Amino acid sequence: MASVLYYNLEEYRMSELNITEYTSVSQGTMGLEPSLSSQTVELRLIPVKCIPFNARASFVRLVASADCRISFGEDPSVSDTDGTILLSGSTEFFAVRQGSGHTLSAVLL
Repeated sequence: MASVLYYNLEEYRMSELNITEYTSVSQGTMGLEPSLSSQTVELRLIPVKCIPFNARASFVRLVASADCRISFGEDPSVSDTDGTILLSGSTEFFAVRQGSGHTLSAVLL
């Protein structure tokens, strides 16, 4: 007879990085709504990339559900020892080049 594993789904949450793209920000660090787009990537122990940013995006808002490192660029590389640290529960805004086709790479710490 095969073993069956039961998971408490309330306790299990995959680690995620939410990325929201904006054309501009208002006073302080508030994205000017409506946003251009939003995507979520699952954070892993190996680097993952998001889809390229919208050509009109000037700012991205990142919200991490776990500590991670991030890097931006055409073909960004990141590791658990290299890249910008984004802490769990933090919200950060970053400026990006419009029309660059840049993306973001992230890795779970």
